Amino acid sequence: MKIVKQWVQEDSDYIREKVIEYNQKHISDEEKKPSEKISFIVRNEKEEIVGGITAITFWHHVHVDFLWVSEEYRHEGYGSKLIKLIEEF
Repeated sequence: MKIVKQWVQEDSDYIREKVIEYNQKHISDEEKKPSEKISFIVRNEKEEIVGGITAITFWHHVHVDFLWVSEEYRHEGYGSKLIKLIEEF
């Protein structure tokens, strides 16, 4: 047996399918359903979107899809605040 470092999309898809297959056998029907899509948006004083986070809850977990803060607002703690809001959700 050997372990190799490589990226092949088909291999990644296969691993993902096997994890999902395993998890489906060990969770209830209620837990299988995505329960809620979540987003928090940061707006500036002009009401322009300058940051945000999107996520979905499932299996009693939260999966963050995207986190973005405009370059001019970075290093001011907005990204950390968005992550904290999702974690508390």
